[in-house]
Amino acid sequence: MRTRISPISRLATALFACLPFICPVVSAETPTSQPARIAEATSQPSGIVYPGMPIDDADAILLTHYARRGIRSGFKGKPVAGDPYVPPSLDGRAGVIHVSLWRSGALLATGVSAKLPVVEATLGAAFDAGKALKTAFPDEKWAGADCNLVLEWIGPDELIDPPYFVQDTTFSPHVLKAMLPWIHAVGVSYDGKSSRIRASEIIQHHYSPDFALALAERKVGVDLEVKKAHPEKIRYFRCETIHLWQENARATPIRLMRGERLVLPDAVNKESLEAAIDRMGNYLVYRQNLNGAFSHEYIPSSDKYVTV
Repeated sequence: MRTRISPISRLATALFACLPFICPVVSAETPTSQPARIAEATSQPSGIVYPGMPIDDADAILLTHYARRGIRSGFKGKPVAGDPYVPPSLDGRAGVIHVSLWRSGALLATGVSAKLPVVEATLGAAFDAGKALKTAFPDEKWAGADCNLVLEWIGPDELIDPPYFVQDTTFSPHVLKAMLPWIHAVGVSYDGKSSRIRASEIIQHHYSPDFALALAERKVGVDLEVKKAHPEKIRYFRCETIHLWQENARATPIRLMRGERLVLPDAVNKESLEAAIDRMGNYLVYRQNLNGAFSHEYIPSSDKYVTV
């Protein structure tokens, strides 16, 4: 027997399929650090507007390649050989790069760069991560090639407009609303010093906007007395980020996202709705566990899933 699906049901289903998901299918009892992958890996649908800094698939692959290359060099204690290729799409783009290696949910090593051209920053941060891996795990095989790689590209600082406070020291609403979780890092500058809390730290530890800002303040010595005496010397900023995850050295990197994806009006047609419905069906099959339950939500701070 065939069942007809009304146009309204099909549209609602398609819109549901366009929402972002960042969780893979695993048993609910199995902790993991792996984010979601698209079922039956397909290319990204056209017409979707992704928030944050732009990066195409080729550049994501290139950056993770350079990160793995830097890790190997750092692990061996040898400088990265040769001059890396910088494609036109990355030429002139800079930022701070944070690289980390994970295995089975455990952090093995990290490295962070200064604010540099993005390819140079990636190699530098990865080199430091490789050195740290060698120090902590001198007998590590393959220089971490089987480890999960997380690369976080922190973009330019964007000053948040004052006023920052109401009632002397309470953050104003527009400051707290300026940060989009998983997209923005937040930071504070005061007395010639600055600090930031990365987007990955915010989401991993479930920081609220005011708590994340308070942590950044603590690093540069901003307290209640400073806020009362010298509010004009304090500046708050945010930074857009690109967050890449790679299962191992041979895998294709995945950009982690959070928030709603906007669909351009011209992209909504019969073909795109049919494709969205197909993706939703594949996703539901992909998310179902062997015991019949669905992995509903990934909780980064506990590295586990909530099932329904």
